Amino acid sequence: MVHTVVEPEVTKSVPTSREMFLRAYRFMLLGRAVDDKLASLYRSGKIHGGVFLGRGQEALSAAVGVSLRQGDVFAPLIRDMAGRLAFGEPVLDAVRTFLGSSLGPMRGRDGNIHRGEPRKGILPMISHLGAMVSVVNGTLLARRMKGVKDTVGAACLGDGATSTGSFHEAINQAAVEKLRTFWQGLGCQVDVMDARTNAVDPNDETIMELKAEIAELKLLVKHMHHD
Repeated sequence: MVHTVVEPEVTKSVPTSREMFLRAYRFMLLGRAVDDKLASLYRSGKIHGGVFLGRGQEALSAAVGVSLRQGDVFAPLIRDMAGRLAFGEPVLDAVRTFLGSSLGPMRGRDGNIHRGEPRKGILPMISHLGAMVSVVNGTLLARRMKGVKDTVGAACLGDGATSTGSFHEAINQAAVEKLRTFWQGLGCQVDVMDARTNAVDPNDETIMELKAEIAELKLLVKHMHHD
């Protein structure tokens, strides 16, 4: 982030690449372990509702989490267990929410994928279709009005996010207000791309190759789920 380069007092607190890689790897492993346990509880009937795993996505998610600092804003999605943990969410918060416990951050009143602690900068998910970008913008604007400085916001995007009006409105707002935000995720539905959603030839050679790679990745993740 730019401000870590121009402000010496911030730069001193930035860990080395090796330290950050090891930290990210730790949260990748922890995220996988928590996901596996939640999947086991779901199969045994202990969890009601959906359980969405982040298998195969831990690296990108953890990278976002370890890049943020205390005081920043993070809007994770349903498969961002690694990123949540890297940002500071306690494992107990995740488990209690999935089990519907009143001790969890949502007090057992919301679905297990909509958990968060806005006061701590982690926002409960609304939708993966770009809806969280504007929420991150609003949080950053509120902090600016309160005189809070050096705050960065991260919003995760799911398939199809760039096809929604809310996404484009939000990134335009971020640019106009000069907000420190960034977005993580695929954003476009490459595997179902057609002329009605994108001004790209779905039969383009590059697009076809990307579709093939995505199909292989999905098959790999499917096998991982059965291992």
